[in-house]
Amino acid sequence: MKDNPPVMSSDLRTFLARDLRIHPRVAYQGIVPDEEPGPQIAADLPQLTPFRNDYYGAICVVDWDHRLPSLMLPLRIYAYYNQMSFEAGEEAYDDRLEEIGRRDKYPEFDVPDFDNLAADEAYEIELDTAARIGRCRLTSAWRRQIDPTDAEAAVEIAAKSSEYQRLEANTTDRPERLGNLEAVSWSEPCAHAPASAVTAIRINARFTVRRRRSLGRSADTDRVLTHDGSDRSRAA
Repeated sequence: MKDNPPVMSSDLRTFLARDLRIHPRVAYQGIVPDEEPGPQIAADLPQLTPFRNDYYGAICVVDWDHRLPSLMLPLRIYAYYNQMSFEAGEEAYDDRLEEIGRRDKYPEFDVPDFDNLAADEAYEIELDTAARIGRCRLTSAWRRQIDPTDAEAAVEIAAKSSEYQRLEANTTDRPERLGNLEAVSWSEPCAHAPASAVTAIRINARFTVRRRRSLGRSADTDRVLTHDGSDRSRAA
């Protein structure tokens, strides 16, 4: 089990800078530079703040994309609020690492990765083979569980945003059956810039519109607005 001193932090980048692990299949390819890349990747990320409590620890691993050579490197960050959940996460990580070792027979592609480890919060961040950061996603199992009060506040903010008002103005023939603006999931803090912004509400609000396709066919398309608790919004 990896040593990770119980230094509480309100920013996941603290743990990423200290301890970044590498999937064996990525290590074999020599993609990640020999020098420790964690501090630079952490510096390139926006602040990753907790949803509930300060972080006790985190497991940060550059995972395999099941390609040889790899084209994209999923950076998985599993965050824990207390010692008990962190130790359970470490145990799950060690078990998965052992399973990878048993099945890692080149050139076999049916080798496990580190997806779906138990955690209080979970993120997946796209890295290219030069460790440049792409999309960041909150992948926690609870991300679609939104308290009605929070959902109502998010919808109210989204409805006042310039992005939503433009979208609504351009969809005058929208069928009523598509429903109203609704809160659909919690949003990763990576979606909100600049990095110094403190996010009071991090919820995606969805507004389904009808877009015309060729040959007279149509399709219902979700537009997702991401908000940071202010009147700013971003179309996703």
